[in-house]
Amino acid sequence: MRTFNEGYSIIEEDGEFFIYDPEQDATVNRWGDVVDEGLFTMGEALATLDFLEGKSPAHDSELKTFMFVVDGTEYQAENYVDGIFINPVLPDNFWTEPMESRSEDHMKHWRNMPFILVNDGFYDIHCLDGGAWDRPFLIGGFDTQAKAIEFIKETYWK
Repeated sequence: MRTFNEGYSIIEEDGEFFIYDPEQDATVNRWGDVVDEGLFTMGEALATLDFLEGKSPAHDSELKTFMFVVDGTEYQAENYVDGIFINPVLPDNFWTEPMESRSEDHMKHWRNMPFILVNDGFYDIHCLDGGAWDRPFLIGGFDTQAKAIEFIKETYWK
């Protein structure tokens, strides 16, 4: 657990990260609202703490903002390579929201869009493609980013 000046803490449990607010004695999302689940990657958790503490916008220096010209949608991620997000900032409840409960806008932006999450030097490919009813489906994992991207391009997108 890492504690910060404003009192927020990052709690890691089974590889998932939560933001704890001692004033509310609860876990919170990126806006400080109490939530039952607050699944973040470590990068998202750190960026969320900075945002909650007023130190930065809702992203950190490791993240870049990518805007899609077609509709002006902005995404934040560590990188965007060959049409694939690397460690994107995902919407709240992304890992737990049933497919039928997700908004049309949410599905427009995330359905069938594979992305890569990097964890301890391993590159996991996930996609909200209906492979699981309540979360993105784990497509596979690779030991390099290049292999993961190649797999998506040569196998998943064919």
